[in-house]
Amino acid sequence: AAKPIFAAVCDELRRRCPDRNALGRAWEALCVRYLIDERQMEWVGRPADMDEEARAAIGLGCARDVGIDLVARRGTQWVAVQCKFRSRGSVTWRELATFDALCGRSGPWHGCWVMTNTNASRRAGAPLPTDTCVGEQTWKTLDRAAWNRMAGCGEGCTLGGATCLDAREGRTEWLDRIEG
Repeated sequence: AAKPIFAAVCDELRRRCPDRNALGRAWEALCVRYLIDERQMEWVGRPADMDEEARAAIGLGCARDVGIDLVARRGTQWVAVQCKFRSRGSVTWRELATFDALCGRSGPWHGCWVMTNTNASRRAGAPLPTDTCVGEQTWKTLDRAAWNRMAGCGEGCTLGGATCLDAREGRTEWLDRIEG
């Protein structure tokens, strides 16, 4: 039986990425595609990618990575994003503490999202209305058309106008796109 798309993508990320840093960057690139293609964000990038005025407007005076991996915008609404890829287990409160603290001291945020390949993220205290976890269950609900959109493909399994010979070839070419 064929492996579900999300599991196959995670396996391919693990296989292709030589270390944790490369795996984290590849996961972050996948999260960017999801935010643009599936959540219709108009702009997604790292805080360092923003101009100083835009960072200041949401209380991020510093351009370096201090806890918020990505910032996304739709209209005038901003979302802070933490991206976590795990080989096993869930994302712990300790791993999210800096992100949660920075979200509380900056903004205003329409959302504070954790994007992970695991089932859960553990946060301290009661969830806030802005808290969202895009986790394994969310990724698994994406159909082939969604994965193709994130790969920049049309409907069906096509890449660059040519039909893929098999799903593995398509995933490999797709990962080349998100890593590149």
